[in-house]
Amino acid sequence: MPGQMPLYRLLLGLLLTGLSLPGYAQTETLYFDRITLEDGLPQGHIFDIHEDREGFVWFATGHGLIKYDGYRFVNHAYNPEDSTALSSNRVLSMLERADGNFWVATTGGLHLMDRIREEFTVFLPDSSIENSLGGKDVRELALGAGDTLWMATNGGLYFLPPGAKRTFSIPTCSGAEDRPSLHTVLIDRRGQLWAAGRGGIFRYDPASGCLIAFPPDPEDPEAKVNQLVRELKEDQEGHIYFTTFDGLYELDPLSGRSRRAPVPDDMPRIRVVGLYVDHENSLWIGSYDEGIIYWNRRNNTTQVFAYAPDAPYGLCNNRVYCFHQDRFRNMWIGTFNGINRINLWQRKFHFYQNAGGIDNFSNYVLRVHEDQHGGFWSNTMEGLFYSPGIGQPSKLVYPMQDVRNTMVISGFYNDLAGDKLWFWVESRGLFTYDFGARQFKLVTFDPAASSFQLVDQILPDDDHPDFLWLPTNVGLCRLHRTNLSTEWFYPQESCEAPSNRTDQTIQMSGGRMWVELTRGMSLFDKASGRFTYFPSVATDPKGPPNAGVLKIAKTEDRYV
Repeated sequence: MPGQMPLYRLLLGLLLTGLSLPGYAQTETLYFDRITLEDGLPQGHIFDIHEDREGFVWFATGHGLIKYDGYRFVNHAYNPEDSTALSSNRVLSMLERADGNFWVATTGGLHLMDRIREEFTVFLPDSSIENSLGGKDVRELALGAGDTLWMATNGGLYFLPPGAKRTFSIPTCSGAEDRPSLHTVLIDRRGQLWAAGRGGIFRYDPASGCLIAFPPDPEDPEAKVNQLVRELKEDQEGHIYFTTFDGLYELDPLSGRSRRAPVPDDMPRIRVVGLYVDHENSLWIGSYDEGIIYWNRRNNTTQVFAYAPDAPYGLCNNRVYCFHQDRFRNMWIGTFNGINRINLWQRKFHFYQNAGGIDNFSNYVLRVHEDQHGGFWSNTMEGLFYSPGIGQPSKLVYPMQDVRNTMVISGFYNDLAGDKLWFWVESRGLFTYDFGARQFKLVTFDPAASSFQLVDQILPDDDHPDFLWLPTNVGLCRLHRTNLSTEWFYPQESCEAPSNRTDQTIQMSGGRMWVELTRGMSLFDKASGRFTYFPSVATDPKGPPNAGVLKIAKTEDRYV
């Protein structure tokens, strides 16, 4: 899956920009992808779903934490003989940190997973320490100000300061010795912390350091919030919703009062256990035994998706615990018996233009790129256009300098560390865009960029993050991204290549790179700076293709 994303993202940028969800008739057949035990899924009870920043999808299950790459499952489960494994198989939720590591909540306590090693550090109970996390089920996690981790547990609300080795509990403001059994925790856009569970809804009061209870209004027969609350979710407008076995409710974050959610009249009242706000601000409501209710907030309509034994492309099960929408708008659905996936937005194409009119050079799109902030950059025959997001208006940010020639931009690269975008403009050179300063800058280094042409790529060095690789028509350049020093490598100095032109490039393990050369391929050793040439021979079926290579990719099995 990660290897497929760039092409898929390009198609999204070209075809799905500004896409809105169509309305559906109840009679329309929708097709859900299914992932079950028959497909190799190790366990079917799915309690939480998360897509990490590398594009892998993770499932919290009743038998471990599962990593899915689109083809294979890797299950991290309890192992009594491994101190770096999970301490419990029942994983309830997860949260990705800024450094890519995971906080993992289980019925055996809190874990921190090292993303690189995929090893777990367990925060074990310690009865000798007052307020320590004491063998409690950790059910949901939230990251607050200063990277403080908050935990909803069956023994109340706990928090872990950054760098601390132990957790701390939060009492209720009533002074009661016992602490409420909590299922969910939410930090809203105002910075307020809410928690809820079997004891109703609570708000954390930083001044007193305790939880304020918000009991149901005794004069409101509809406010039955003393039931078990499993989910708290905030939508894009600041409305907070919560789930009960009596249906869906809305919470006023200012007063703390609750009411039944203002759902359409035809929406059935169900026992709600799962809730999710998607990118369109619509609600996906998972029930205990009646499937899914999709509440389209744009046109205020609902649709029910339910399991049917004779529908092979329907829901896996009517008990729906969780949802997650990935970067491609796929909705992943966790049920009692497997995983479903659906993308309602791909059922319709939207025609997107930089400007009105068919015969407009700004609509002749040569390349589309999505940056790290979700913005879209389109290289057109009029210049470079930018849109801050899908469906947002675009504007010309870098006009074509010479109206007689098409401006070709290549080698887009998202520099996460420097919060910049790097790209190459043909006959102009290498540029950066600083998102913080909102400025373009021409990168000047020796030799002058105008003396050569970048072929198609700007690649970060996998082994040395300070360096970028630039394949060009005169050789392979290694550029220091900070001081802009360069080192050049010329194929003809170490092999019998017909020219020094370097083209499509991909990095492998062991400090090696595959580099396309004129009429062949080469394996480049970064340490020695030497190329090993594999020429294309039309009569050799085992050699490189006797044609231009457009793209190179690799599989996890090391095939290129």
